[in-house]
Amino acid sequence: MTDPNDPPLPLPAPFFPSGQAVPPYGLPYALPDMNFATPKPRVWPVFVVLILVMVVALVLSAIAMLAAAVVLNGPQSMSDADKLRETLEQTQRIPAVLFPIALLTSLTLLTAALIAARLSPVPLRRRLRVGPAPLSLMGYAIAIIGALAVSQTSNSIINLIGVGQSGTLKLLDDVMHNLSGVNLALALFCVALAAGVGEELFFRGYAQTRLVQRWGPAVGILVASALFGLIHMDPVHSTFAFLFGIYLGFLAHRAGSIRPSIACHVVNNAVAVLLPAWNFMPGGRGWEWGALAVSVVVMGLVILYIVRRVWNQPSDEDTPDVIFPAFPAG
Repeated sequence: MTDPNDPPLPLPAPFFPSGQAVPPYGLPYALPDMNFATPKPRVWPVFVVLILVMVVALVLSAIAMLAAAVVLNGPQSMSDADKLRETLEQTQRIPAVLFPIALLTSLTLLTAALIAARLSPVPLRRRLRVGPAPLSLMGYAIAIIGALAVSQTSNSIINLIGVGQSGTLKLLDDVMHNLSGVNLALALFCVALAAGVGEELFFRGYAQTRLVQRWGPAVGILVASALFGLIHMDPVHSTFAFLFGIYLGFLAHRAGSIRPSIACHVVNNAVAVLLPAWNFMPGGRGWEWGALAVSVVVMGLVILYIVRRVWNQPSDEDTPDVIFPAFPAG
């Protein structure tokens, strides 16, 4: 006999996937714990795609440069190594050659980003973060001013330490000096519009999105910016691109969209084309120190604005691109 005041005997504890058991004096049944650990998305495709892009872009650029040299100078330009080197150096300074070759890299990045995004199970619009951003027209203007301030800060530092007149940046300044007409329009299309769209879709849309999901905002933005600098393949230009990429990556992450970073990138490159084309190139250490001081203040104010006023909740970057928890997206 049992005392009716005694508590009921515990029911057998069934096994659930979570390892939980029915409490001895609780409900007779308990729901299983269905909280699966969300797997981290894979990042190796980002690096593989970037390597393929760099190889394809280098091969296409080399073929295009050699073809242009032969067409403009005849087959005798390839008679020996010294002659070929001299011919190539002259050919790359021709706007109608340099800018379309730069366009090849942008188109390669654009194509790679679109193909890689289409192969993902996540819709392309979300995978590349091309949706609307929580910025008004004034917000876009402020973000663009910040991008120009970052660019001027980098330029002033480069010039003050004496490395600005070398490498790719010097070549671009020389070629764009006093441009007009068709050549100026070609430069704006290839260097500003195409480069701004193609590079942002790949580095901030495709690469940074996945890297942030895997490693968090700080590491993801830094790595994506380092890859952005790497593809410029010039010590000075790559350093500038890395610093500029950090700003663009921070802006894109806060906004949850790459639209603001595209706008900043396009305008910044357009200004870089127009200033030498209009022969507006102030110099001197006094100018550089003054421009550096002003640009640092402006840059700080804009970053403060982004921190306080720009935030897209919830950010898609915080949600891994997975359709079913057991299978990480590619």
